[in-house]
Amino acid sequence: METDDVKKLVGSLRELADFFENNGEDLPQFVFDPQVKLASYVTLKEDMVTGLKVMSRGTTFNNPVVKNQTDFAYELTRKFGEAGEFQIWTNRDTVCERVQTGVKTEPVREYVETGETKEVPVYEWHCNDSLLAAEPTE
Repeated sequence: METDDVKKLVGSLRELADFFENNGEDLPQFVFDPQVKLASYVTLKEDMVTGLKVMSRGTTFNNPVVKNQTDFAYELTRKFGEAGEFQIWTNRDTVCERVQTGVKTEPVREYVETGETKEVPVYEWHCNDSLLAAEPTE
């Protein structure tokens, strides 16, 4: 991050912390405990690798950087205390390769099932050369 961006972010977080410190007891009781979640999107695999290395600093066995994949995203998440979370994420295809592993047969549907079947591709994500392959080393 650029120095000015870091200063803006840190200033905003301090302002938020000050607000809760000064006004938190006056707020209504929340149904769920409030949480602070900060997420940033990157487009390069190298930025994910750098993010993982930096986010891993000061982690513990009980609070590691967690790697997660959804159908479309690859996420690195680290918790801070009980209410804070920081995440760096990217499109899944930035760090993984989608590979067709076969075909499956499923019914052809036209508002009602016709009894016919068709073959459709079956895909898997292969992340052998990705951030999932190994823990970061520094």
